[in-house]
Amino acid sequence: MTTLREKCGPHWSAIKAIGLSGQMHGAVLLDERGEVIRPAILWNDTRCADECRELEEAAPELHQVAGNLAMPGFTAPKAAVGAPPRAGQLPAHGDGDAAEGLSPLTE
Repeated sequence: MTTLREKCGPHWSAIKAIGLSGQMHGAVLLDERGEVIRPAILWNDTRCADECRELEEAAPELHQVAGNLAMPGFTAPKAAVGAPPRAGQLPAHGDGDAAEGLSPLTE
């Protein structure tokens, strides 16, 4: 706050509120060149619930080893539905469409 106050100078008294935000458990999928291949898959996207159940069945020791259940809000299951070949064809760079078999969260 001290740094902010110093940078604002005489405008400090005009500030009525300060908002802070953060994002975690979001998956940003990249290609081999490091280019983004689709919009980020955020924590509240639950399309990978089936993959989570499959992961729990395939690796029952996961909870003990990782300390967490496989949950749709976490990043690893999201990568399973957003990465080939499971998700089908990924969109071309920059077109913003969801991968085949996935629906966008918003229109």
